[in-house]
Amino acid sequence: MAGRSRDTYKKRQKEVARAEKQREKVARRQERKLQKKEGGDVGDDNIDWSTDLLDDSLDVERDADEPQPMQGVGPS
Repeated sequence: MAGRSRDTYKKRQKEVARAEKQREKVARRQERKLQKKEGGDVGDDNIDWSTDLLDDSLDVERDADEPQPMQGVGPS
């Protein structure tokens, strides 16, 4: 019967973790609901998308200058 207590303990820990996760989900839903009522955007307003696009275009230019390895050609 010693094995039962460990399994019961593990089960209880899983139940506690599941309940905590559910509480967090409910809190996030309520927060989103409040933001929608206030007219606020749900997303992060601090993101500067223009710099992200600029950085991506610079990466493409750098990649074009580097020689690309040939596909399918290997040592015989």
